[in-house]
Amino acid sequence: IQTLVAQECIDSGRRLWWDLRCSVTYPTIEVRICDLPMTADETIAIAALTQGLVARLTEIHRRNWAWRRYPTSFIQENKWRALRYGIKGSMIDWGRKSQKPFSELVEELIEFVDPAARRLGGLHEVVRIREILKNGCGADRQRRAFAERGGMAGLVDYIVEQTIEGC
Repeated sequence: IQTLVAQECIDSGRRLWWDLRCSVTYPTIEVRICDLPMTADETIAIAALTQGLVARLTEIHRRNWAWRRYPTSFIQENKWRALRYGIKGSMIDWGRKSQKPFSELVEELIEFVDPAARRLGGLHEVVRIREILKNGCGADRQRRAFAERGGMAGLVDYIVEQTIEGC
């Protein structure tokens, strides 16, 4: 970061847009991968899943348990698939060397974070991820609302409704 600042590529570490990074300002991890949760409940579910994942990986690290490391290109392939096909697509399970529906991999992830989420009191929120799988993510629902509600005005109304839902 200091080299990028010194070379005037960026004015501070806040200008780096990584998927995951240590915060420049706070002693936290920043996750910048969730663009379209439309409701407070979806946002909380994604935050709880992320919290559970970080807690579980921290536990594994502290116990000195090993896990597989994959080349960045493997991770980028699944990231591209997620961007291109969304939650209805498939991703590559690199350990099994086979494609699996996104929904199956999410179930594995929920099972993986279960011990940590349970310990943190967030398992109820984590399992709400299944509702996103069932109803579609925010992008899916926005495309549907655009078509069903006759264009942009109907879509804006839908976005407002989703934003205040549950608040």
